[in-house]
Amino acid sequence: MLVLARRINEQLVINGEIVVTVLGVGRNGQVRLGITAPPHVQIFRHELWAEIQAENRDAAAPSAIGADAALSQLLGSTAQPAPVSDQE
Repeated sequence: MLVLARRINEQLVINGEIVVTVLGVGRNGQVRLGITAPPHVQIFRHELWAEIQAENRDAAAPSAIGADAALSQLLGSTAQPAPVSDQE
């Protein structure tokens, strides 16, 4: 971890395209930062990013119910799917 000291209105440049500016420091120690970055760079607070990652893992995990049952739940149907027959 790189640790730097900056004063109000001083900046950091990351990878030549992201600029972080110290906007202020409150009495309670809270630091206000301004971030300028290109549109393709996503910026999240760490706690929100961790929540998004957890939801992505949950969504990618195999479901405990089958696809037919899940579809029935989504459609609000209680009917069971018809059995597949090899006869025509």
